[in-house]
Amino acid sequence: MTIQVGNVVAEALVDQWYVSAMDVTIDRAGRVVIPRSLRESIGLPDGGAAEIIEEDGRLVISPRSVNKRLIRRNGQLVCVADEPIPTLTAEKAREILEQIRR
Repeated sequence: MTIQVGNVVAEALVDQWYVSAMDVTIDRAGRVVIPRSLRESIGLPDGGAAEIIEEDGRLVISPRSVNKRLIRRNGQLVCVADEPIPTLTAEKAREILEQIRR
């Protein structure tokens, strides 16, 4: 399927949307098992914390963001994480770019 808005053709995006959709079941306690492939694609480790919000009638799940604060360093405001965050390696950056390009 191809969608065109102005000069932009969104064929790849539409194809990815359909391919990544998976059926899941909600148990009586309201729990959902998120398939491993989806957890890995957003960087959510097993046992990792996640945030869930309702947006336009959909549930959006994402890895929990790290708490941050602004501090002054050498007269400049700097954003500092309150907990360690993983280093973004060149390999991981290439992997993310490839996912976006598909």
